[in-house]
Amino acid sequence: MRSRLLVTACATVVVLCLSSSAAAMAIGPVPGPDTEIGGTVWFDAPHSGILTPDSARVPGVKIILKDTFGNAVATTSTGPDGTYLFKNLDPASNPTSYYVTFDPSSLPSGTTFTVEDAPGATHADDSSADPVTGTTARITLARGTQDLTWNAGIVGPTPGG
Repeated sequence: MRSRLLVTACATVVVLCLSSSAAAMAIGPVPGPDTEIGGTVWFDAPHSGILTPDSARVPGVKIILKDTFGNAVATTSTGPDGTYLFKNLDPASNPTSYYVTFDPSSLPSGTTFTVEDAPGATHADDSSADPVTGTTARITLARGTQDLTWNAGIVGPTPGG
């Protein structure tokens, strides 16, 4: 009887180890925290290229997430508060790279992008959009990384102004 209990205990441990290994081989690594890219689109009234707490936000701007080959991976639009988020990204490699394109054709009438990487700004409060194309520099993220600092400032007539 003692021998049987020992075998059962070992078999249970082996089954758990095999199940864990088999699951890892079948589904790959267990996903960590979400990989996310996001930011804000705002009206740059003073033409400074710097996002401030009182900057008016721009809803309804189409945002396209692209892979390193320029293929669209996902699309979204800014919400009422001017923010956007690409979440649950599943990078094909670790790390992987993306580009964000703020679609110029979806900007409010008469507006264009402000200066990119303004002097005195930090990455968290500057405009990352190329003033002509609306596309950011390459964004490289490791799995589980969240980077919500890919912003775009626009200049031109503000709502009601």
